[in-house]
Amino acid sequence: MKFSLSIKINAIIIVVTTIVLLFFGAYEWQKTKAKLTDELNFSLENSTEQLAAALAYPVWVMNRDGIKEFIELEMRNKAVYAVTVSDSSNNVLVGQVRDTNWQLTDLNPANFSPTPLSKTLPIIRENEKLGTVAVYVTAEFMNEELSQTIMNIVIRQIVMLLLIVITLATFIQITITRPLEQMTGVFNIIAKGNLDQPVNISRADEIGQLAKSFAIMQGAIKEKITELKEYQDSLEQKVIARIHELTEANHKLGEQNIELEAQSDQLQEQAAQLEEKTIELESQANELQNQAAQLRQANEIAEQAKQKADFANKAKSEFLSSMSHELRTPLNGILGYAQILKRNKDLNTLQKDGLNIIQQSGEHLLTLINDILDLAKIEAGKMELYPTDFNFSDFLHGVAGIMRVRAQQKGIGFDLAEIEPLPKAIHGDEKRLRQILINLLNNAVKFTDKGSVTLRIRSKEYEVRSKEETSLLLLTPYFLLRFEVIDTGVGIKPEDIGKLFRAFEQVGDTQRRSEGTGLGLAITYKLIQSMNSELQVKSEFGKGSNFWFEVALPFTTNVVGASKDSIEKQIIGYKGQPRKVLVVDDKQHNRSVLVNLLEPLGFEMFETDNGHDGIKLAQQHKPDLILMDMIMPMMTGFEATQEIRKISYLSHVIVLGVSASTFESDKQRVMTAGCNAFISKPVEIKELLETIQEFLQIEWVYEELTEPAKIVAPQATGLVTPPPTELQALLDLATLGDMRGVRKRLTAMEQLGEPYKPFIEKVTALAKGYEDKQIVALVKEYLEIA
Repeated sequence: MKFSLSIKINAIIIVVTTIVLLFFGAYEWQKTKAKLTDELNFSLENSTEQLAAALAYPVWVMNRDGIKEFIELEMRNKAVYAVTVSDSSNNVLVGQVRDTNWQLTDLNPANFSPTPLSKTLPIIRENEKLGTVAVYVTAEFMNEELSQTIMNIVIRQIVMLLLIVITLATFIQITITRPLEQMTGVFNIIAKGNLDQPVNISRADEIGQLAKSFAIMQGAIKEKITELKEYQDSLEQKVIARIHELTEANHKLGEQNIELEAQSDQLQEQAAQLEEKTIELESQANELQNQAAQLRQANEIAEQAKQKADFANKAKSEFLSSMSHELRTPLNGILGYAQILKRNKDLNTLQKDGLNIIQQSGEHLLTLINDILDLAKIEAGKMELYPTDFNFSDFLHGVAGIMRVRAQQKGIGFDLAEIEPLPKAIHGDEKRLRQILINLLNNAVKFTDKGSVTLRIRSKEYEVRSKEETSLLLLTPYFLLRFEVIDTGVGIKPEDIGKLFRAFEQVGDTQRRSEGTGLGLAITYKLIQSMNSELQVKSEFGKGSNFWFEVALPFTTNVVGASKDSIEKQIIGYKGQPRKVLVVDDKQHNRSVLVNLLEPLGFEMFETDNGHDGIKLAQQHKPDLILMDMIMPMMTGFEATQEIRKISYLSHVIVLGVSASTFESDKQRVMTAGCNAFISKPVEIKELLETIQEFLQIEWVYEELTEPAKIVAPQATGLVTPPPTELQALLDLATLGDMRGVRKRLTAMEQLGEPYKPFIEKVTALAKGYEDKQIVALVKEYLEIA
């Protein structure tokens, strides 16, 4: 098989060029790979050195969160596959690795497969090796760059091949195309009728053979032309006849064309109308696009505002949590020692008054802190209700007892109006419901100078209804309870009612506003909303106000009424073998409060200021109870508790988590860490002792109350019995331990007349000596007679 010269040359050039380009591409690929490998190793070396330097302080203070933040910053580099930080014993402290979706996850040393490319450097602080950091990178991104390099090489080869083809085409133009153009010129002359024009091309290749063949064809064409002329003459005759026929047909087509033009005009009119409609639709479409763009912009602005608000709420919550911890920690020492010192029977009147002032001031500050935290929780959507079963009657009378004393101290009346039927026991959040009522009643007492304050409760029992019948979807029968707080106070101006429920907003005269923070009604309003209800108010300025709300609560029958014994005996010890208690707290005054409280009761006390020593003391003394502060430097209480739970012979020891944080998430963290219960700071002695009794299953030893037995019965003294209302007021004040309130009440009773003076003097003497238990016993005796 023969090939033309041009084909052979083109084929050789293409083959040789392709081979050369392949060798060149292979060399360039290898060179690029070596360069990328050197760059990757250099980057790994630098980044590992920088990370080791940055981790020196977090590793030194064992701040795992800080270590993790630096690791996450390093792994923003997509080429980093994993990072591990180990201590000086090569135990992995913190590690991050990418999963199959190339997302960050915690590293499990047992399942980790290191990559070939890695760098390990020591973590050094002040010439001390604290541990090591290892960075593992993957070559996948380098392979992607190599793939891109190969693509570039292929493109360059294609360009070079194109250049070769162009060169080859030029060569063919010179050697083949130009001779053919010469032949084409001869052909054109012949085509014009000069069949005698010779073909003067004499070559030995295919073009020369083509010229010879054309000369033979030229002779054949001459013969054919002669035959065509003859045929042309006969064809002209036929054409003349056909033209005549076509003229007639053309006339008919003209008539049809006129009709088509008329139809075309109609179609043009319709097209113009369609174009107008199209323009109108395009205008509407543009308007919709503009509206959509505005909507997207508004959504983006709203999303940015939401993100800023979420960030602000988070920052506020963190600030409030930190401030709560910082404020509650010193309060723990203040209130703790106030409670401990009040247990001393040898205190004089001045000392007892001072301790009462310290405790009341501390509790007032604690209430303000709790109000601010409650408002922050509500605004952040973190306030949750925790319903339990409780005795409704005892609940109401407990609230009424507190408010009756406060009303009597101000010289106004207080009335509890219970309109039957009322449930004996209900299922709800007792703490929040009490907070709501006390806030409303305190507000009523504060703004009432004469007359009375009334707490009225009425209800209606409902069975379970369908969704179509009621919007109160409860799973059990329930009572719709209506709580009303009615006062005869100063009332509220109509223009001030809208400001009542705003945080830090107070209405009324300046003197009354200075008595509070302006948070009570705001918190109450939001708490009632969380119970699916609304706080309503009706007020007439100068005559009084009426606040009310309705809430649906299921009722229950499995709650026993609380004990009516108001005389609490003081705990002086416990029965059984001595128990060991370990106190772990970084604050010395916090440890001192707990040690000075429990050591006099017979507990063997051990204490330390950090988690590491706490674990060692627990292993050494095997305590029955550990009081663990959760927030400490070096090792937190969470970490220490988890380590203690890992020790087999300490896994069942009772651990009470003590913390100044009151956020529910922090309480859950305490329980998750392995603690048996949560105790909040400031520590309340009664709550702490009840919790210790519950978990250690011990029986307390109480002091013997011999004083009431010495009281002479009213019949033998000849003292005139005061009115029952006055006796009840004294009983409520003495039960609360408010000796100052008792003395004020006795001073007011002097206006009743001379017959009551012996009784007043006797009770005044007991009040000055802070003999609250004797006062309670004496007043009860008189109430039985009355």
